[in-house]
Order: sequence, then structure tokens, then C-alpha cells
Amino acid sequence: MKFNVISIIIVVLVLLGVGCTGSDDICLSGQMSATTGFYLDSTSTQTTINMRVEGRYPRIDSSRAETSTNSIFLPLSMETDSTVFELFKDGIGETVTFHHTKELAYVSEECGFIFHFTIESVDFTNTKYIAEVEVADKEVSYNKGTENVKIYID
Repeated sequence: MKFNVISIIIVVLVLLGVGCTGSDDICLSGQMSATTGFYLDSTSTQTTINMRVEGRYPRIDSSRAETSTNSIFLPLSMETDSTVFELFKDGIGETVTFHHTKELAYVSEECGFIFHFTIESVDFTNTKYIAEVEVADKEVSYNKGTENVKIYID
């Protein structure tokens, strides 16, 4: 009899665990980021550079220490339709402006809505080390796993 009670409790706990693992359990962050990769302009191969990023407009907390990387996540503004960053390579800054639209997407009753962004265009200063910017995937969605923007470096 004792074995049956323990077995029933284990089965109930397992069923409760399975029933509580829906996609709504962990609400998504409202902060969406454009995945940005760095490429050599001459060969179009992905490259690692030493760089630092600062958010310029709207003023967002996106300042990062200098790091060696081949891609970064740049958070897009939920308040305006453009987001400006300054990318520093070897202490030299280039301004990159993302022009985007945003749309609310329903996640669940518990989580509410999140933003999905569409990158319309990207402007850059093209005066120092950025040769070209290409929008590879306009749709910025949570956990999509694709690269949105390619920055070609001289």
C-alpha cells in the first residue's frame, strides 16, 4: 500500500511538471537586439575586431567595455523609430543609425506583449573604417538566431 501511494505522488508530480513547462512560463524580455556581424570588406569573410559600443540616441544603457568579437547584439529603441550607436575600433568612432519600425506581438496572458522590429535601413558615417553596411535579415524577433546586419570593415 505504501508503494502505491508513493507511486501515485510521483506520477502526479511528473504530470504537474509537464503541464507547467509551456512557453508562457518564462516571460521574454522587452529588450530586442539586432544581431550584427563584422566582415572584412576585401574578402567578405567574418572577422574578429577589438571594439567598444556606445548608445547615442535615444540614450540607452548600451555602453560596453572594449572587447574582441566577431558579432554584437545592439538593442533597438522601443520609444523611437531610429537608434544610433557609436562603434569604436582602436579608439576611432563611427556612427551607425538603425531606422526601424516596431509592432507589438502577443506572447501570453501572463507575459503580455513584446516588440518585433523590422529594420528599414542602416546609415553610417563611412569616414574611418566602416566600408559598407548590409541588412541581411530585416526581421528582429526574440530568439530567432539569424544575423540581421553585416558591417564590412576596411
